[in-house]
Amino acid sequence: MAMSSRPTCVLAGCMLLLIGVLGCGSQPTSVNGKVNYNNLPVTGGIITLHFDGGKQVPGSIDGTGSFVVQNALTGKAKVTIDTESMKNVGGPKMPAMTKDAVSQLPAGGGTSSYMKIPPKYADPQKTTLEMVVQSGVQSKNFDLTD
Repeated sequence: MAMSSRPTCVLAGCMLLLIGVLGCGSQPTSVNGKVNYNNLPVTGGIITLHFDGGKQVPGSIDGTGSFVVQNALTGKAKVTIDTESMKNVGGPKMPAMTKDAVSQLPAGGGTSSYMKIPPKYADPQKTTLEMVVQSGVQSKNFDLTD
């Protein structure tokens, strides 16, 4: 009795479909962390992950410098940080603060406010910030300098 190759073809097709669905860098994930500028927390803004093909996934930065980006793709991403969007948002301007003054701020959330950072960090063509986003929950801190 000859053995049919049909079950083998169906099994191989299902395996290829499963690999295509689970692999190839398209699984949702989240990234969280802190953004600091000259060792002080960035007090508000937008962090954006820029992936190949023009795909972008934004997240918000709160008053303590903490951020969360939900439903990001996986793979290599350029990272931009924009604080100019906070400039005219009704919140107070962030006065110059020392590390000691920042350590006295209440934990959690914090009121977002404008903090000037170098413009290169907001430009996808000029930013030096990059990361490789992996599947699942991931933490990454960004330390900005002049």
